[in-house]
Amino acid sequence: MKNCVFFFAALLFSCPIFAQENKEPVADPYLVLAPDSKPPEMMRTFLLNKIAEAKTDWQQRYDQLKTADDIIQYQTERKEFFQHQLGKIWDKTPLNPQITKTFDKGTPGKDGYRVEMVLFESAPKFYVSAAVFIPDVTRFKPPYPAVLVVCGHSEIGKAYEDYQRVTALAASNGLLAMLVDPIDQGERSQRLNADGTLAAKNVAAHNIIGAGSILLGRNTATFEYWDMVRAVDYLQSRTDVIPDKIGVTGNSGGGTQTSYIMALDDRVTVAAPICYLCGLYDSIFSRKHPQDAEQNIFGQLAFGMDHVDYCIMRAPKPTLLGTVTKDGFPVEDAWKTARNAKRIYDRFGYAEKMSIIDLNTVCPKICGKVRFVGCCVGLQVGMNRFSKPMRCRFSIQTN
Repeated sequence: MKNCVFFFAALLFSCPIFAQENKEPVADPYLVLAPDSKPPEMMRTFLLNKIAEAKTDWQQRYDQLKTADDIIQYQTERKEFFQHQLGKIWDKTPLNPQITKTFDKGTPGKDGYRVEMVLFESAPKFYVSAAVFIPDVTRFKPPYPAVLVVCGHSEIGKAYEDYQRVTALAASNGLLAMLVDPIDQGERSQRLNADGTLAAKNVAAHNIIGAGSILLGRNTATFEYWDMVRAVDYLQSRTDVIPDKIGVTGNSGGGTQTSYIMALDDRVTVAAPICYLCGLYDSIFSRKHPQDAEQNIFGQLAFGMDHVDYCIMRAPKPTLLGTVTKDGFPVEDAWKTARNAKRIYDRFGYAEKMSIIDLNTVCPKICGKVRFVGCCVGLQVGMNRFSKPMRCRFSIQTN
């Protein structure tokens, strides 16, 4: 009872005491938060301040890149860090490719192409579903330059109309093009309910994989990156592909994956990441919600690996950064990234091999990618006829 009385008295006498007359309130030493404080914002503010500090450190390191030797050391540091953060990578095992279906589309001799539905194993029994679009042999003689087209965050993966369109345009202009489903998209769903319906798919499934991967020292990006590496292996194994002329492109989530493989795989001759690269230290964190699991490489801001570093890691190989004026990835930061990358390319003597294109409608976005990749891998055909909007006249079926 005495304890209860003491506790009540402590509460009573800890309250602010005001005199009857109009006097200033007595300061209470037991109140530490201002009435207008927002505790839920405290951690966010703290982290944004840490990002600002890391940005200063990154800028100082970037400003030290004066010579080719400086840049090569910088590239090596970031490649080693990136590979370490992805975690242990699997050994290369037999791809065991299967062609499950073949059909022709378009008009032979004009804009036709052949489609092969393909399955391969990026790791034992870990199947990757893809569609290979092959140029018309009456117009283009094999072997062909090739382009790997990586899907963005579409639940239907490679069946998404725009991803089919860019792949088919590439094939109808002499590029062998391979369109691949990422994990938990298209035909690669992994989590089912008891009744067979999907329990998680697309971004939600990627984030579930990411949460578990953190405990194992890897990332959702580890799986996506390895699938792309093995996709390039598959392309190089084909007799109708020129093995040292392979490009990669993708939009949004596909831009993310393109950025990763172009930074780490020297076999990528030319790369065109679209609607992803902007700047991790800039406005993306203050304007946008957290990105998907594969877009958050653990510790990269503290280490000093910004979006532009994906371009720098592959310098001076040809790279096109694509952006649009109204996008979740800020266009002003994309242009800043392109300028920072171009300065590094210029110090190698190849400023012209780093470029940026601002795309504001679907057709220019797609045709710009095809035109750029085609030119950089040495394809000598005119693509100006695709400068006007087109309707999608083709579609593919799943395996």
